[in-house]
Amino acid sequence: MAKTTTNKQFRPARGIADGTKRHRKSKINAAAISQALHLPIAQLPSETKKSHPRAVIDLTGDDSDEAADSKRRRTYDTNATVSTAIPEAVVQAAATGNRQLLENLLDDFHGDLAEATAAAASNGRFGCVVSLRDNWCDPDDDEHRMSIEAQDAMRLAVGPAAWDGHADVVQFMLSAMVDIAMSTAIAAGHADVVAFLLAWEKCKSDSCTLFEEATNKGQGDVAERIYEVYPQIHKDGYLYVEMAGRGRIEAVKYMRDHGNIDAKVRGQALECATANNCIAVVAFLRDSA
Repeated sequence: MAKTTTNKQFRPARGIADGTKRHRKSKINAAAISQALHLPIAQLPSETKKSHPRAVIDLTGDDSDEAADSKRRRTYDTNATVSTAIPEAVVQAAATGNRQLLENLLDDFHGDLAEATAAAASNGRFGCVVSLRDNWCDPDDDEHRMSIEAQDAMRLAVGPAAWDGHADVVQFMLSAMVDIAMSTAIAAGHADVVAFLLAWEKCKSDSCTLFEEATNKGQGDVAERIYEVYPQIHKDGYLYVEMAGRGRIEAVKYMRDHGNIDAKVRGQALECATANNCIAVVAFLRDSA
């Protein structure tokens, strides 16, 4: 049984509800760009100096003769500003698996990350894929919900990862897309889709959290379906008991008001809430007995 947690009010990640993106304020990290592009800082583009030669960037990091024919190369025009160098550096860091460098660069870059995601996924850079996903999400959102832009990038990148045989990356990206589909289905009130996704082995979503999301969005039918399928997914457990054990008082009240909870389940819920010292839930269950 999970430990007691504070009931957290649901709110969508920024970029979903209000169309904004999360921006982290920082100065341009010239050293990080230089490292990613393999150029001396003195040769980085600037606002005033625009006479540097073009540099060829190898996204594979493989210098062997055997790989020469299959290397994917992009050119970076140094006749530009430092700000335009960042996208190329981000892609390079993602493709070569330099996660720390990638995260440093992401402090400066707030543009499209689709190419970087595809580069990381196709080269099997699991850590970089995770960092890119996290960069799209609100740091306070435990559900890692992403904007439409981020969802599209993840969907497009899973194909290259599968083609190149990177199973861990494919599994991670599919799990991320399950969460996206789940949240969308709940918001639209599609209980059958929610039930299907919950039963899918790739789904790692927390049923308690999904139940609360459904009730908070006014999707009573979805909440009821989650309650119904819970015993099938969790070996004859009861969502009512689980919620009581976590101290989710509002969810416990909702289920009591909208369902017919039998005496056996109510007793188990009281025992679980008592064991986890969920005082408010214990008081409610005793008063409503």
